[in-house]
Amino acid sequence: MELYPNILSRKDCRGNWREDQTPGELKFFNKLKQAKDLRDWIVFHSVDVRKHIRTTLGELDFLIIMPNKGILAIEIKSHYNVTFNPTTGYWKMGSSQESKVGPFQQVEDSANSFRKDYFDKYPVLNNIMCWHLVIFTEVEFPTSYEFKEWEYMNSSDFKLGDEEFLKKIERTLDTVKSNNTHLNKTNLLNQNQIGLLRKIRSEIEVYKSPSDRAKERKNDLFKIFDSAQHNFLDIITNNKRVVIQGAAGTGKTLLAIEVARRNFSEQKKTLFLCFNSNLGQYLKNELEPLKEYVEFQTVWKYLMGFINIYQEIEGAKPELIRKIKSLNISNFEDICECLNEIFLSVKSRPQYESIIIDEAQLVLNQHFIDSLDLLLSGGLKEGGYLFFMDIHQSVKGNYLTEIKKLIKDHNCTTFPLSTNYRNTEEIGLLCKILCNFNPYKDFKMKGSNTQLNKYVPYSSVIDQLNKLDKILFEIIHSEGYTPEEITILSAKAETYETVNFLRDFINIDFIGYNENKKYFSFENPSESNLIKEWFLFEKSSESDLIENFKVIGKKNLKGIKLSTIRKFVGLESPVIILIDLDDLHNESLLYTGITRANFRLYIMHRKIN
Repeated sequence: MELYPNILSRKDCRGNWREDQTPGELKFFNKLKQAKDLRDWIVFHSVDVRKHIRTTLGELDFLIIMPNKGILAIEIKSHYNVTFNPTTGYWKMGSSQESKVGPFQQVEDSANSFRKDYFDKYPVLNNIMCWHLVIFTEVEFPTSYEFKEWEYMNSSDFKLGDEEFLKKIERTLDTVKSNNTHLNKTNLLNQNQIGLLRKIRSEIEVYKSPSDRAKERKNDLFKIFDSAQHNFLDIITNNKRVVIQGAAGTGKTLLAIEVARRNFSEQKKTLFLCFNSNLGQYLKNELEPLKEYVEFQTVWKYLMGFINIYQEIEGAKPELIRKIKSLNISNFEDICECLNEIFLSVKSRPQYESIIIDEAQLVLNQHFIDSLDLLLSGGLKEGGYLFFMDIHQSVKGNYLTEIKKLIKDHNCTTFPLSTNYRNTEEIGLLCKILCNFNPYKDFKMKGSNTQLNKYVPYSSVIDQLNKLDKILFEIIHSEGYTPEEITILSAKAETYETVNFLRDFINIDFIGYNENKKYFSFENPSESNLIKEWFLFEKSSESDLIENFKVIGKKNLKGIKLSTIRKFVGLESPVIILIDLDDLHNESLLYTGITRANFRLYIMHRKIN
């Protein structure tokens, strides 16, 4: 069962009571949520009816799409006193004034208004059975009145088991169908009709839990590619050498996976490389079923694998061995140059029919391009390859000059991607403001799903940690996100003190942390700049400092992910908190950081004195 929204609460994110949400609606919603695995219904809460037959604007408390039954509009009444005078026809609901329009008339009018407006817009829906139901959550409605029992449910029905409760709801449509065979209505919805009814979701304000939104967004993205990437796939089919340029969130990685799957189906030996090790873990899992024909590695692991193997083979050149032993393994260009010399010196090397590289702007220096020329059947001039790149995402520098030369020398086809599937328009606006460019022409995620908190300035590292603590409390306890949906990204290196503190004292999971490296810890606090800043800015005693550490250190933040912006290239998270920003002028770093966020973004930066 799909519930829109996925979460209801009688309090808003600030803890204030919501007057527009009754306890009866919450009671019914929770009952459905408890039984959501038993049906494939699509349930909308609080659907506006704009063209109402009686009022300017009406509302349906709930609208349920039942693929095998039809459409059911529901009115919830949570009053503890409900009376109806059959003689006068007046209703008395709780302490409200008597009214001629009761709940049955109310839901019927709203359902008919919705049906006329929406079905006129989409005539293909006209044959769908659509009816209405009143639910009294706190009283037993007398059976002696003129209304039929299948037109309403009572408080006692909430004591039923999940299956019996759902059958009681279905009873309304089943009865209407059996009693009105002359209406020529169907209770079976085809996929096209269900798709049109799903559009109701775009016309109401909905809230979904971040995990559900992330799952749905990934599924929708694959559906979008299945239907909209035909132009791209035609280009791949008709052109063997293609370079794709797309900004963050335009689906480059998913397209690369799709091409790898097609290569697998054609039994085409393929090399798939990416630069980022964290993205590499995700790709490794996705491509595991294809390993018979698709070999996946991170670029670094692939290069170092050959370099290490060469030292063991018989006939290895002594001068090349000496060069390898003196190699600075942190220098990517030196490694690529060494690899190219190895490939030139050996008689046999792997041959691939296709090469796919994600994050190509970070790896395609001239030495690596020369190595690919030797690995590819037919070389770069005749072989097949697909390089994905983002010219804006180059936190460690890029090789755009070399790529432009490659495109020109080998007559590569270039293809732009400009539709953002990850973020909302707010992210595009933020790119424009902070990074002086907006690479997107369209956003598939409509609405205000990404809420930008006002930038959070801090005066010291300690000040930042205290404000971060408050932000995390708000996100988890007021907004309903789970720790697993939150990622903290530092603009600094993983050796920076804030990162160390969060990892060592609060045990936040560090993504990509190398356990073999011994980073600074707080065993000797007198040497810590963080400690010095505490005394400089907070002007507090050492005992206050220790107590502050103890308080922050007791936070239960297990599940929150911690990394650096550089290490999180190619990845995303429902909530992103950027920390350790000394300034807002590093456009490439900011662009990479802010485009990681799906739904919630905080930017913490040092105050400018």
